[in-house]
Amino acid sequence: VENRITVARDGAVEPLVQLLETGDAADRCIAAQALSNLAGNTVNQKMISRSRGVEQLVELLRTGNASGKTQAAAALSNLACSDDDDIANACAGAVQLLVQLLRTGDAEGKTQAAQALSNLAVNDDNEIAIVRAGAVEPLVELLRNGNAEGKTLAAGALRNVAFNADNKIRILGAGAVGPLVELLRDGDAEGKAQAAQALSELSVNADNESAIALLGSVQDLVCLLGFEVDEVRTRAAQALRNLAVNANNQLAIARSGAVNPLLKLLSTGGAEGQTMAAGALSNLACNAENQISIASAGAVNPLVKLLKTGDAAGKFIAAQALSNLAMNANNQIAIARAGAVTRLVELLATGDAVGKPQAAEALRNLADNADNRIAIAHAGAVKPLVHLLVSGDASGKANAAQALINVAVNNNDNRIAIVCPGAVNLLELLLSIGNSAGMTYAPQVRSNLTYNDDINIGIARAWAMEPLLDLLRTGDAA
Repeated sequence: VENRITVARDGAVEPLVQLLETGDAADRCIAAQALSNLAGNTVNQKMISRSRGVEQLVELLRTGNASGKTQAAAALSNLACSDDDDIANACAGAVQLLVQLLRTGDAEGKTQAAQALSNLAVNDDNEIAIVRAGAVEPLVELLRNGNAEGKTLAAGALRNVAFNADNKIRILGAGAVGPLVELLRDGDAEGKAQAAQALSELSVNADNESAIALLGSVQDLVCLLGFEVDEVRTRAAQALRNLAVNANNQLAIARSGAVNPLLKLLSTGGAEGQTMAAGALSNLACNAENQISIASAGAVNPLVKLLKTGDAAGKFIAAQALSNLAMNANNQIAIARAGAVTRLVELLATGDAVGKPQAAEALRNLADNADNRIAIAHAGAVKPLVHLLVSGDASGKANAAQALINVAVNNNDNRIAIVCPGAVNLLELLLSIGNSAGMTYAPQVRSNLTYNDDINIGIARAWAMEPLLDLLRTGDAA
């Protein structure tokens, strides 16, 4: 790296660009190779751009021989990683020529073209331009018939352009899923990781979810969960997480043996791996049968641990997974015994904008159990639930209201705690919910809270009855 900086600083860039413009075929190839090596440095990228190096590399990509085009693509690939928008935009002018090289180049030319397109596709506008230029089909062809490096880079490029919803459909239609699954099975570690990521991104589409599962990627992804490289395990979990959004895939994934290796990743993986594993388990737990098998396999304790030690994303996903598992009555008891209530109340009080509503949802489901209602109230959940009810977004308000409703069921002490001074009176509770939610929850709140005579007096003193009746009739906060 130091040599690159020194070479550029000593004035090498301008004569290399000049050689690109005026040299013969061999000279131009050597100059492009040298610029490619220098372009891995941010300072050098700017020097190359200021010397019109990008334009000359694009010209070489247009008019050079096979070796020259390959070296030009390699240099443009490095320059395309620049944080400087002007440099990146200049490189984007080469998209059509790179796609042409992807179609007609030799093995090395195709590989370098795929790498350059992959780097350019990090930009949203370039994603669209690359696909419109016809890159998908030759990328799939390289994925199917290229060498090991070419297949890996083609998978990476397809992953990057697949962030666009329309591109996902185009990629699926070009037949990418089959060779991606083959790369999952037969590729090296990097190839497997890139294939898993590509499938993960493609699966964020309802039609693709079913197509990928039907083509047999599930079992291969499950096998990758046992791979020794953490990055590969993480990407496999990510793909399974996305596939498990589809209800038809949830049982198939669990029955393919995914639960235990996901739990191992949840317990031993890095931060991202743990989050992806928890996300996969969360989606699988939307299925009633899976709720039983996941809890029986020992998921509760590591999820509660992630709820304690994870970053914001990890805590959110752990709360979501526990919420889904808590749809099962037996799991409600096990989750509470594992110490989840205290951690969920902590997330409810101190979490971010998505963490708090998710904690409220999990507490809502746990509060279906009578003993858990007492534990939730004793853990101090009422005050942060009321705060979320007043200040949260629509999802937060709804989850908080439902949690308070459940906490109050058949528990006189909790009813008093919910409406006592310093918490909230019934009028505030109902009016903060809003239109359709008010229609849904107002009757339940009235039913669950007003069994206590002291509460009834407090409601009347707060002049809540008339607005309550209006809310019950119309669902209107006014």
